[in-house]
Amino acid sequence: MLRILRDEGLILPDEYQRERRKLAERRKAAFAKEPTGPNQVWQLDFSEFETTTGGTWRIAGCRDYWSKYEHRFHVSPTANQHDAIDAVELALRERGALRASDDR
Repeated sequence: MLRILRDEGLILPDEYQRERRKLAERRKAAFAKEPTGPNQVWQLDFSEFETTTGGTWRIAGCRDYWSKYEHRFHVSPTANQHDAIDAVELALRERGALRASDDR
C-alpha cells in the first residue's frame, strides 16, 4: 500500500519536515524581535488563478503572522502597487470592524 501511495505522489518525501523546519527557522530569524501577539506583523501575498476562458485573476490577501488569521481578499485582474494598497486597506477596515465588535 505504501508503495502505491508513494507512486501516486500521495506520500510526502522524507526530507519534507526537515525542509519545513529550516524554512520556519529562516522566517523567525528575519525578525529582530519575535511577534508576541496579533496585529504586530502581517504578510501580504498575491495568488494567480486562470479562468476557463483564458483570463487571469490575481487575489491579494493579508494574514496576521502570529494568529494566522486571514483577512478578506482583494480580487483584481492586475497585481500592482494599487492592488497591494487596496488589500492592506481592506484588512485594516476589517481589523477595525473586528475591534469594534470585540468592544461591545
